[in-house]
Amino acid sequence: MDRLRYEEHPRPGAPNRSPAVNFLRKATEAMDAGRLRIGAICHGLWLFCAAPELMKGRRVTCAHNILCDVINAGGVPVYDGEQARDVVVDRNLITGRHPGVVDEFMTAFAAELDRR
Repeated sequence: MDRLRYEEHPRPGAPNRSPAVNFLRKATEAMDAGRLRIGAICHGLWLFCAAPELMKGRRVTCAHNILCDVINAGGVPVYDGEQARDVVVDRNLITGRHPGVVDEFMTAFAAELDRR
């Protein structure tokens, strides 16, 4: 994930312009327009943290060790008791907490594809 966020020549005050983050910005535009679904499981949301405008206010789940990054980027973690929920769907963004919940994650993702 670090390599995906890597920006060769960062500029003060400018948003991250790495190719992967720029691609995510375009994909998120399509997602917000209802033309695309995006899924992220475990550490996948860390890419969104490089462009916090893409995560602000979205209900999500992720690996516990990046929760602080997700919160700082404006994500809103959803919990079940004392741990992050296994799967969360917020509009066209489907997130999973950990690879151990991949079956539930894929079921939710497929349901979103069928629903729209």
